[in-house]
Amino acid sequence: DDSRTVGISLDLTVFEELRKSYPEEFTLVLPDFNGGEVQIKLERFEPFPATVKVGIHSDRGYEEMDYVPRIKTYKVRGGTGSFVLMTDYVLGTFQHNGMQIEVKPVDDKAKDGEHILFDVNNLIVGRDFECAMEDVGTGDGHKARELEERSEKSLSGCAEIAVDIDSYTYSTFGSVLSATDWALALMTGVSQIYTQELGNLVFLQTTYVHIWQTADPMSNYVDQAGEMLDVFRSTWNNDPVLSGIQRDETHLLTKRGDTGTGGIAYLDVVCSTWAYGFSSALSGTTNYNISSWTWNLMVVSHELGHNLGSNHTQWCGWPNGPIDNCVSSEGGCSYEGDPVSQGTIMSYCHTNSSVPNVLNFHPTVQIYGLQPAINNDGSCFGGCEGYVAPVCAILDISSGAQLACNPLTNTYTQQLVLSYENTPSSGFFNVNGTFHAINNSPQIISLSNTPANSETVDVEIFVSTEETCSADTLNCYTQRDPCCALIRLQYVNPNSNVIKVKNTSGCGGDISDWGVYSNGVYNSFDELSGSQNLYLDAGAELQLAWIDWDADETFGDLQLYGPTNVLMDYIQWGGSGNLNESVSSSLGFWEAGTFVNALPPFEYVGDGFHGYEFWTGADVPCEILNVEVVSYTDCNPATGDYSVSFTVDYTGAPESGGVSVNGNSIVLQESGSTYVIDIPSNGVWLNLDVSFEDEPACSFFLGNAVYGPSYCYVDLGCPTDLNGDGSITVADVLAILSEFGCTLNCSYDVNGDNSITVSDVLDILSTFGDICE
Repeated sequence: DDSRTVGISLDLTVFEELRKSYPEEFTLVLPDFNGGEVQIKLERFEPFPATVKVGIHSDRGYEEMDYVPRIKTYKVRGGTGSFVLMTDYVLGTFQHNGMQIEVKPVDDKAKDGEHILFDVNNLIVGRDFECAMEDVGTGDGHKARELEERSEKSLSGCAEIAVDIDSYTYSTFGSVLSATDWALALMTGVSQIYTQELGNLVFLQTTYVHIWQTADPMSNYVDQAGEMLDVFRSTWNNDPVLSGIQRDETHLLTKRGDTGTGGIAYLDVVCSTWAYGFSSALSGTTNYNISSWTWNLMVVSHELGHNLGSNHTQWCGWPNGPIDNCVSSEGGCSYEGDPVSQGTIMSYCHTNSSVPNVLNFHPTVQIYGLQPAINNDGSCFGGCEGYVAPVCAILDISSGAQLACNPLTNTYTQQLVLSYENTPSSGFFNVNGTFHAINNSPQIISLSNTPANSETVDVEIFVSTEETCSADTLNCYTQRDPCCALIRLQYVNPNSNVIKVKNTSGCGGDISDWGVYSNGVYNSFDELSGSQNLYLDAGAELQLAWIDWDADETFGDLQLYGPTNVLMDYIQWGGSGNLNESVSSSLGFWEAGTFVNALPPFEYVGDGFHGYEFWTGADVPCEILNVEVVSYTDCNPATGDYSVSFTVDYTGAPESGGVSVNGNSIVLQESGSTYVIDIPSNGVWLNLDVSFEDEPACSFFLGNAVYGPSYCYVDLGCPTDLNGDGSITVADVLAILSEFGCTLNCSYDVNGDNSITVSDVLDILSTFGDICE
């Protein structure tokens, strides 16, 4: 329904700044469905440690990595909902005016920032979901918990969640980082729901993510939910690596739609070896008309709810019987309650399109299901990162990459890799007196304008707002060797693809990072050198062969770039207007509109200056390539002439002299320019014989260029000489005034309008004093 859907555009600049600054809290303003605004206060909510352990089963066996999540996670302050800032889009769900509203990108690409905001209960397409809950029962040694009320909440601790991603789901991402971000984002929303609903009773923290890059054991089970769950549990209990992972709950996330269920979990298994479940048919962010984000949170929260002690809301064992009747009851009882107005997490009300659903647990589920189970059996839930006051610490300072050196300043950018934890929300890193923003650990710190002088450097770092959070490393890195070599183009031959350069500075240096650009292709000297030594002494030259340079000898250009991708030299030949001319001229390396008017090879003959006049080459043979008529006019009765416009294309014009057209000299213009000549109208064909005055043999003859109009000259005489004495005098003025006002058969009607008026008098006065010839 369009009335409950709003398109919104993500400001990518603000989004990137928000991700970079990652404030503790901020206010998000969204449109509502009535043209107004919804202001949502968000605060940081991180239900995972600063570094998440990620395990991977692949063809190489088992591998492990410590991953610093890229996502930025928030919960709605004083309300219900969560938001996740993914790397290039936003996922969010919140409640407003009784509606469950979702924010998500229009599609998976999300590169243009287009998102939609919509009421998840106002969708055209619904989703079927059936949970195959497994009651462990007493046969496995687990005593079923007796139903009891527990309305109070006591902090039981942190439940460490291990998440498993099967091979099918991983294949939809193709990236460990993307799959991990998806899982953590999903579990962020789930953890927020439990915190929102249960307060400090338990904090769900995802501490471990496991990914199957190879076929997982569960993939062998199709439409066999119970057997698949058993295999999932046995895999984790028996695998030598997985069995040793510290965890309180283990949950499989899969996008598979052929498991035979929407999800399945063992019931009431808090702090038990049976605390397993899986959620299936999950989705990414695709498909506009399906609430994938809210749906994913609903499914996973539902299955974990079983592990943590809750039956379905249609269960007959609740006090007063089933909580709702959206589907048939479990236990054969009848529903005695009021009409259902809202579906909750443990219900099947999503199957009834007339009942809206929200991401909440029903109070009965909380009081009689979740809270007693966690309070009674949650002995394994211990401490949790984030609940103990964190201490800022700089853990490691190590030398990073050394970027290209700028020969103009003999400086470069030195990178440091900084690892830290629990940094304050405000302040900067002070690194040897320079300030740098605090982002995410491990963080690359870039020290620009570092002198290239081969010296070793000690590094001292502290946080500006918490100076006790500090560290130092002696002899952390050695600065680059000097890079003062300055290179200029000396010889360019697009015929043989040979380029020669010269070190014009007073010191030698390695020029591997220099390069050339032409025809849309860039190659560094290192790529062109083959086995050549690229250390170039002061004043020395080096010849390079650019084998793949597809250059044109008659028209082209070449740019020389320094190690820091700064333009250092330029040449343009055969004509102006090359793609690189504009930037080269703006930087002072070339005069716009000029070019080397010669054929290769080109040699530099200047002394440090830039420009076409400091390059020489072979003379371009003179040739008039084409003469073409553009247009011509009718005969002009006043002159008896007509005008012809034509263009002349040529190469290698003489350095002096003009162009001759039918024996008449015209000033030479650039090739392709338009010339205009006047020709007497005579009703015959006009030929255009074009040549250069200083090189007559360089010519072009265009026969029958234009068929000229017939002669049309009209001699108008001297119409204001009324008395015929050969001049315009007072006598002519008196003559016109003598007939002033005449309207019929007038003798002195100068302008031919059959009357003598002011206009005729003015015509006489305008030529007063003229001598008729």
